[in-house]
Amino acid sequence: AVLTVLLVVLAMPSLGHALEIRRADITTVAADETVDDTLIAIGDSVSIEGNVNGDLIAFARRLSVRGHVTGDVIGAAETVSIEGPVDGNVFGFGRGVTLGGTAVGRNFYGFGRDVTIDRGANIAENATTFGNDVDVSGGVGRDLVSFGSELVLGGRVERNVDVYGNEVTIVPPGSVGGNVTAHVPAADKLTGATATTV
Repeated sequence: AVLTVLLVVLAMPSLGHALEIRRADITTVAADETVDDTLIAIGDSVSIEGNVNGDLIAFARRLSVRGHVTGDVIGAAETVSIEGPVDGNVFGFGRGVTLGGTAVGRNFYGFGRDVTIDRGANIAENATTFGNDVDVSGGVGRDLVSFGSELVLGGRVERNVDVYGNEVTIVPPGSVGGNVTAHVPAADKLTGATATTV
């Protein structure tokens, strides 16, 4: 997972401008603080309460983002929690990756044992998840692609859902504007969907 994060970092074109690196056991951006650069934050705990006017790249055991990030967020941690608005993309790598009740301006990529998109979260474009247990209770503006053991969909996907896994459950008030294509072992492993391909 760390190699993947490093490859994503190297591929980012926006890193050509200003860059700030913070490293400590507890690395923070205070609620009243604004960082006007791309920020690399490293620590046992990384807490972003303030604003980052650029990209945020974080490596930690615990990552919490409650402030506003105007660029992309790339976070690798045991637990990744994104609760503040992100204008760009979110790449979350961890045992648990949670997108709280906030807005993502572009795409969400969640890689973890447990990946959660909470009710109230809104992803403007696409969501891609890789996880053992995936819970999508928020909104996805375009398509959802999910790889993993179990997907529970209780949110709204505006276009299509494409799932590769063992079990897919769509629970109220979950809805899909387009088609649901489920690559599951048997037809009875998909429940609650109407316009489906198994």
